Amino acid sequence: MSRLSRRDFIKLGSTLGAGLLLGACSACNRHAIFAPRQGLGNDVSAQDADMLGWVFIGTDGRIKVAIPSAEMGQGVYTGLAMLVAEELDADFAQVSAVPASVNPQFDNPKMRGGQLTGGSTSTMAFWTPMREVGATARAMLVQAAANQWTTTPKNLRTEAGKVMHPDGRQLSYGELANAAAKLDTPSTPALKSAKDYRLIGQS
Repeated sequence: MSRLSRRDFIKLGSTLGAGLLLGACSACNRHAIFAPRQGLGNDVSAQDADMLGWVFIGTDGRIKVAIPSAEMGQGVYTGLAMLVAEELDADFAQVSAVPASVNPQFDNPKMRGGQLTGGSTSTMAFWTPMREVGATARAMLVQAAANQWTTTPKNLRTEAGKVMHPDGRQLSYGELANAAAKLDTPSTPALKSAKDYRLIGQS
């Protein structure tokens, strides 16, 4: 996994440009997924919005996952990014992990508040929001493809960072990122069953 310094991530946040950017609320009772650039309250500027992003899918197909926890030898940069990639049906070779910005949206709910790392809580704390933000991104990308092909999402499937049509047509996530960014976030993204995992648990 490639890693950037916090300073690099701040630069990245202000220069992301086109693509699909999604955030999550780890400390909320309900893990709300939102599109920061579409607004998160009246007091959040466009520049601040980029810093709330958990997952960014660029038009080049590259996927950046913000990791709320510090790496302390337990592999959270790989494990948490893998949760997103699993639900997203992404090509893991296109996924990179970056340190999250300092923001309450990244607070660890298992540590009684604060953006803290410890007690082997990272996977427990971010298991649900990481999965949900990945599933939400996938649903939006599929909907964008369905709109382009004038069909319904249930007729399409995803694999390795692409949306597939039964007739053989396919669109990469990068090609769909801008269109997906204009869609509303689904309220209840469908999560995978453990039996359908491709990445997690592989040797």
